[in-house]
Amino acid sequence: FVNANGSPPHHHGLPDTSTNVASVAAAASLAALETAERELDRLEGQVHAAVDELFNQVQLDANGAISPAEWRAAWSRYGEGGGINGLDGLMGVSMYGLFVPSPPK
Repeated sequence: FVNANGSPPHHHGLPDTSTNVASVAAAASLAALETAERELDRLEGQVHAAVDELFNQVQLDANGAISPAEWRAAWSRYGEGGGINGLDGLMGVSMYGLFVPSPPK
């Protein structure tokens, strides 16, 4: 397309709209991804802290609900790639086993 005088149309200094929209969309996507990664890190830290606290309470339970020997046996059966996710096997709770701390030595 050309103007009546044969020259290309003047864009009045405005950037190409499709390139501008794509750049804005890419920047927004990157910002959303970075926010999601920070939130996942925060949530993972909370889960680790909660599980550690739970297992510290179990380990210190005066009623002997689970002894360290039982914990080690359960860990060897279900934890760290033993087939069933660690928390599913140890507690019957549907969570990922990677959050289960190893038993005390």
